[in-house]
Amino acid sequence: MTDESSQRPLANRGFLSLVVTQFFGVVNDNLLKQVLTFGLALGGVWKGALGDGGQSWVAVALVLPFLLFGAIAGQLADRYSKQLVTVRMKQAEFLIVLAAFAGFYFNNIWLCLLAMFLLGTQSAFFGPAKYGVIPELVGESKISMANAVINMLTNVAAILAVVVGGKLYEAYRGAEGVAAPEGLLWLPGLVLLGVALLGLGASYCMPKLEPVAPDLEVKREFFAPYRRTIEKMLEGESPIFIVCLLKAGFLMIAYIVLLILADYTVVLGKPESEVSVYVFGTVGVSIAVGSILAGVISRGGIQPRLIPVGAVGIMVCSLLLALA
Repeated sequence: MTDESSQRPLANRGFLSLVVTQFFGVVNDNLLKQVLTFGLALGGVWKGALGDGGQSWVAVALVLPFLLFGAIAGQLADRYSKQLVTVRMKQAEFLIVLAAFAGFYFNNIWLCLLAMFLLGTQSAFFGPAKYGVIPELVGESKISMANAVINMLTNVAAILAVVVGGKLYEAYRGAEGVAAPEGLLWLPGLVLLGVALLGLGASYCMPKLEPVAPDLEVKREFFAPYRRTIEKMLEGESPIFIVCLLKAGFLMIAYIVLLILADYTVVLGKPESEVSVYVFGTVGVSIAVGSILAGVISRGGIQPRLIPVGAVGIMVCSLLLALA
């Protein structure tokens, strides 16, 4: 890191460009996911199209690209300028949401799912560049705060998209109980295009950067890097592998809950807009509050005692969901 880059303030043009670009990218991912999830849930216009619990395929379409392309994406972020990778990924996002626009307008769930997979792929390739570029944009002493800002706004963007997604789906569906959408068929696609344009415009404000490893030979490996990483984890004396497994299990439970909550339009007899605000919105706000509380409690260092507290909370909430 040069002396000049080490002195850069947090609120510089490059970092602000990254923040805005990331924010609108997360909004688009979650808007498309939420509308598709409601459409495939028990009360949706596409219920049964992919079998019972069809909304799980939305999660598969979004998450699978991270498993398939994560290792390659990391290499590309080092081989090429992270600014260039960011711009190219935002250009790709605009083209992808054009496919989503067509899928919604022509009531084609398969085209919408393809768009979800491609949007997940775009996010997978953007991810390493997004986090890797932070040390190139802010001073070394500001990196932790920059990561905190990115993570906080990621949660804010996801909450916003989830809350808006219910109303967007209702406007698309039209009258309640219809077998096919008959509302504003153009609206979801238009919103996605608008958000993509905002993110693309922000990406152009990022200053040009040099690649970190221009001579790196990109290996087109899918799962081998994960295997090698796990082997190194197991060879060491650190409990990092167990920590990774615990975090993966926690995220799996969280994702399952979020998918199931879309069916609570039927369970609770409430429209999608209310479920988005009162149920999904509550989950989002709770994550933010819990993160802040955990940070305050853990100021003196790592606090393992918080883990069983969180586990008990998950058990209680899961029982309440079942009883509902």
